[in-house]
Amino acid sequence: GIKGYKGSAGAKGQRGQPGPPGPPGPPAPTRPPPPTLPPTTPEPTTRPKKKRKTTTTPPPTTAPTTTRETTTTKKKKKKKKKTTTTTMAPTTFLPTTTLPPTTPVPPTTPEPTPTPEVIIDIIREIEEEIEEPRGTEAQPAVSCKEILMAYPDSVDGLYWLDPNGGAPNDKFQASCKFEQGGLTCLNPTAAASTDPESWTRSPATDWFSGWNNGFEFEYEANVVQLRFLHMKSNIATQLFTFNCLRTAAYYNEKTSSYDGSIQFKGYNDDIIQYGMPGYVVPKDGCKTIFKKVKKSIFTLTAEDPSQLPIKDFAPRGYKGRGQRFGFIVGPVCFL
Repeated sequence: GIKGYKGSAGAKGQRGQPGPPGPPGPPAPTRPPPPTLPPTTPEPTTRPKKKRKTTTTPPPTTAPTTTRETTTTKKKKKKKKKTTTTTMAPTTFLPTTTLPPTTPVPPTTPEPTPTPEVIIDIIREIEEEIEEPRGTEAQPAVSCKEILMAYPDSVDGLYWLDPNGGAPNDKFQASCKFEQGGLTCLNPTAAASTDPESWTRSPATDWFSGWNNGFEFEYEANVVQLRFLHMKSNIATQLFTFNCLRTAAYYNEKTSSYDGSIQFKGYNDDIIQYGMPGYVVPKDGCKTIFKKVKKSIFTLTAEDPSQLPIKDFAPRGYKGRGQRFGFIVGPVCFL
């Protein structure tokens, strides 16, 4: 006949007594300790709630003639694995310094050295842009020659000069002779001239500054300004006039000699005397011993400008008995 329906399961029986303990198992193999990881901060995981699944068993249907088997369908529950998210500590990578590729430096070509002509042209251009001093009190010039070069139409006269180019508080006035090429002429102070008179000669020295009431000659420019004029000049000239009464100045007709000729002390202490190329006497009225005043004129020229102006002289023909003399120190001129 036909197999009948399966009946419902009976009640679960009671749990039986535990059995005796079994024998001990073999020892576990030794494993290396796990690597130590940096502490991690696990992200919070949200566990999804489990939905209850219900199995509905329909009631059995009874048919008078036909018996049907009612099958109870059970859906298998799928076990969801727990997902554990492990957050690893951020790995810190040390920055790697990548050197830029080395570019070969091309050889440098040295700039050509300017020729002296080019340098002179550059200096002239700069000088043209700067207005040259005109020799006024507000704009003193270095020398008369430089005034002439900058302003060729300048006329002779007094101009203000400052040869050292520093602070203008030591500027001075000089006579500029542009018709003679730009001569810079300095006058001595007023004390550098005397009328003929008797002097008390010193037995210790022939130099006039060492006598009673004697003195050295001074000029309108100070020592520093004169030194700069010396450096900027090529030649220097000066006049000296000796007024005499019975006193030889250069040549002595009575003795027919130059033994009593006047000696001069230069600005650099050089001795300028008879026989030197720059020692010239164009007029010698004192060579004859007369009972009236005569004069001798000395022209001194120095190719070394530092020798002039003179600062002292030695009238060796003066002995003092019935004699007199005076003198005029002329201007010193530089070019």
